[in-house]
Amino acid sequence: MPGILSRIARGGDALPVRPGGGQNGRVPEVHPPDDGGAAARWTSRAGLFNAHARQRNAVAARRLAEARAALARAQRQRRDADAQLRQVTADLRRRQRAATAAAAGDQPRPRGRLVFFDADFCLTRDRAEMLGALLDAAVSVTRAELGNVQLVGASGELTIAAQRGFESEFLDHFAVVDDTGSACGLAMARAQVVHVPDVARSQVFGAGRSRTVLLDAGVRAVRSIPLIGPDGARLGVFSVHYRRPHEPGAAEQRILTALADSAVRRLLQTCS
Repeated sequence: MPGILSRIARGGDALPVRPGGGQNGRVPEVHPPDDGGAAARWTSRAGLFNAHARQRNAVAARRLAEARAALARAQRQRRDADAQLRQVTADLRRRQRAATAAAAGDQPRPRGRLVFFDADFCLTRDRAEMLGALLDAAVSVTRAELGNVQLVGASGELTIAAQRGFESEFLDHFAVVDDTGSACGLAMARAQVVHVPDVARSQVFGAGRSRTVLLDAGVRAVRSIPLIGPDGARLGVFSVHYRRPHEPGAAEQRILTALADSAVRRLLQTCS
């Protein structure tokens, strides 16, 4: 007892004393701190928290993987749909071109045909094929979208020998031209180029049906060039047509004149 008291007096370590101890001359009961239970509880709680965190991370990782897989499927479906759309669009365009060509009485022209027409390079000896090449070149290298070539008949009338892009109403109306109520007829009569920049407003067509037929065919401008031989003989008329009001520039006029001159040279040769 005195040893314990002396340590306390010196400030030494003291053990906790249960309340009420030290009475009746008894030595107080001493109990060390119960820290082990609290640490175990905190360890258990930390373990549960970590387990829940791992579970949440696993769920999030699974959902992320599912989202990525869904995105990949959507991208594949989009690519497949785009490919199908391109295929359908290309097929539709082919059918539209074929239908337009069939309605116009003209076969689809293969790529790579003559881009520039000239008698020295035109190898065909067939007149219709040569005139078709002339129109192909005119449509390719100018802003014209349609065209036709009329040749002079036995009685001086113009008859269509080749055409590109027209349908039956136009072809029937201009099958035979023997007056000046149209650009081609006026060009033939005057032996000079006739250009109509706007069909709807031009005075060339007068009160006849030619204006209506042209507008119904989608023609808004026309340029007719007479085909005249070196001796002044009138062989026919070469006409190009535009779907919008149009005034050709100097370069386009030179190209069309060169094409017409080449056609004259070929017509004067031994084409059948």
